[in-house]
Amino acid sequence: HTVTHVSATMSGWRRAPVQNTVSPNMALLGEYGHVLGGPEPNDRNPNTFRRDQTWRQRPEARRDIGPLIDRIPSGHPHIFPNFWVTGPGNGQVSMRMPKGPTKTEIWWFTFVDKTTPDKHQANLQEAMHTFGPAGMLEQ
Repeated sequence: HTVTHVSATMSGWRRAPVQNTVSPNMALLGEYGHVLGGPEPNDRNPNTFRRDQTWRQRPEARRDIGPLIDRIPSGHPHIFPNFWVTGPGNGQVSMRMPKGPTKTEIWWFTFVDKTTPDKHQANLQEAMHTFGPAGMLEQ
């Protein structure tokens, strides 16, 4: 996973945000096989601010989640057994359906912000070139 992501970035296929230092990664494991993983949110991680983070300040969220709330990654959740949400800014989900011992079918769904129709085509192109059959990060 890391090798494919790094080699895709090194190929120059798109501009990656500059990250001066490595952000620690965290994986939160759920009780039933769910997981949320990725770099911890902080000022060194350029993806931290691609999504609204104000939910972390809600009293009920702080109460329910506890002291780890400030370290929960702005990454990609996996919902067991076969549902995955992409990282910040991609607006995609995928479902993985096993088709046999050596085959898996993946269905991709891309979402765009209806309030920004002028960006729809660019968002779709970015999504198609990131993940899916034509993607640089997962084929």
